[in-house]
This record gives sequence, C-alpha cells and structure tokens, in this order.
Amino acid sequence: MNRTVTALLLLACSSTALAESCLQTDKKGVAGDSRYYDYGRCSRGASGPNTDSLGVIAKQLQGLMGQGDNAAERGYTDAERAAGRQSLARFKDEQDARRASVKLGATMELIQSGDLVYSRFQYQRADIGEDQRQAIRNELGRAIESGKLLDTYGALPFEDRKSLATWASTDPATRWKTCEVATQVSRALAYGDFIEPQQKNPARALAIARAGYQERCGGTAYWLGRIYEDGDAVVPGVSRSDLREFPKETIIEVFDVAILNGYVPAYERMAELYRLGGPPRYRGKSDWSPSPLEDGMFMSKFQYTECLKADPANLACAQGLRTVYGNTKVSFGYKTYDAALLAYYEDYVRKLEGLLAK
Repeated sequence: MNRTVTALLLLACSSTALAESCLQTDKKGVAGDSRYYDYGRCSRGASGPNTDSLGVIAKQLQGLMGQGDNAAERGYTDAERAAGRQSLARFKDEQDARRASVKLGATMELIQSGDLVYSRFQYQRADIGEDQRQAIRNELGRAIESGKLLDTYGALPFEDRKSLATWASTDPATRWKTCEVATQVSRALAYGDFIEPQQKNPARALAIARAGYQERCGGTAYWLGRIYEDGDAVVPGVSRSDLREFPKETIIEVFDVAILNGYVPAYERMAELYRLGGPPRYRGKSDWSPSPLEDGMFMSKFQYTECLKADPANLACAQGLRTVYGNTKVSFGYKTYDAALLAYYEDYVRKLEGLLAK
C-alpha cells in the first residue's frame, strides 16, 4: 500500500508541463533520419480538472496513512481499505480517460485532458487548394534541386512576424508558402542541408524557426525543436538563451506544435526523447525528470505508432515500437509490454532491415 500511496503523492505534487499537409514525400539522405523528410505533412498548457483530482486522491490516501507517524503502527480499518480501493479505482479510470483524450499525439493533449483548444496551436488562414499547394511544392523543389534555395528565398524576412511579405500576409497562398519555405530555409541555415557549408547561418536559422513556431507553423516548430534538442552544437548559446529555465517543457511544447499541425517527423523525435530520457546533455538530470502527467510510456507508444502509420518504412519508429512492446516496466500503473505485438514488430523490423539493405 505504501508504494501506491507514494506514487500517487508524487503524481499530485508533480508540476504540469506545460499545417497543413506540406510538400513532397521524397526523402534525401540517410533513411530513417527525420532531418531528411523533405516535406511531410506540415503554451505551455494549463492543468485540467484531472490535475486537481490527483490531489484529492493523494489527500485521501494520505489520510489512510493515519495521523502522523502512528499510522504504520495502528494498521488500517476495513472501511479505510475500502476507501483506498475506491480511490485507486477512480484514479485508474481518470488516467484511462486522460489517455483516451489524446487524438493527435501531442503531450499537451494528455496534460490538458480534453480541454485543449487546438486552434491556438495550429497554423491558421492558409487554406488553399491542392493545385496551388502542388505548384508551390514544385517551385520550392526546383529551387532545392538546383542548389538555389537561398538565392530564391533567402532575402524574404522570415524572422519578422510583422512582415506583410511573409507571416503577416492575409493571402492564404502566401501564408501557406511562407510556412513551407521558412521550414526549409531554417533547416538549411541550421544544418547545412541543400546549401554550401559556408552559407550556414545558425543565428538566423534560430530567429526564423522561433518566428515560425510563434506563428504556429508546424515545420518551423519542428526545426526549432531539433535546434533545441541539439543545443549549442548547432546554435551556440541557445541552451542559455532559450532553454535555461524549463528545457524539457520548452522542447516538448515546441514539438507538440509540430505534431498538432501534422508535421510527421515530430512524432519520431518526441517518441525518441521519451524513450531515451531527453537529449544526451539532459539525461539523468533534474532538468529532464519524468513527470507522471506526461505519461511518457504511453506517449512514446502513441507517437511511434503514428510515425509508422505515416511512413511504414521508417526503421527508427519500427524499432521504437519493438522496444515499447518489449518493455516490462510499469509506470504509475501503466505498462506497454505485449508479447504478441513484440513478436510482430521483431518480425517487422527484421523484414524492413532486409528491404532497406537491398
């Protein structure tokens, strides 16, 4: 009983953390590296009512422990034990309801548990027809293939949210194009993809990714998340400037925006961060302590599943599901181990590795 009580008290005391289909699906570079998804489908949340219910349960269970330190000595009455069982049953039902509220795979869905206003985190006023989208895809694709990405688009003020030429435009086609192009420009300037090494400009990449994220463009949110994940190795000083106080919550929320806008590579990245316990520089440190309200085991399973659904050839996500279903750990009453699914994904990974090797 004491272990259960301790777990629930931890739950009660834990702090809460907290567009579009984008361009062509061709991939460049190393298979399985989400940085090479060319064009997949392209704040901190307030706590919901279930957060309060965790506190109620914890108080009830704390009461079962008695008045002060004499509780362990006096034991429990039948009525107290019955109350404890009822509280645990209510707790389980509430956690099941929280998990059922997750529709798109963002952590804030789980934390806000049905109270999330999705439109606040999604790119707006960029609804255009598929013909227009394809024309923009083709134009951007030609610029990339010819090595003229920055020559074609580099002068546009993507870091300025007030610019009528980009984010502040009221023309849906301009807004859609702005999100698409800014995604690839921020990626190129940060990581050197599509451009010459001397053309990299990490500081501007960060500025563009920040602006796009603030405008709720899923692709730029993704690349901001990648910059935050990689830290000073990509943009010197970013860990201190952007991640000094709440690195975990900040990174999760940025990838959440990418997920809520349908930017598929964000599923893999966020699932990997949950599975591995954060970026290498944060693992095992208080900056990335697990929070029960995030339900990391559930979220990684959900995100890997969505990733593989969108891209059945994604080896990293197939391997992730194999790991998830082979995990025998139990986290706050939740487990992912499933012998049948473990066998299925072991076979899936083996076959996929064979196909990729060819």
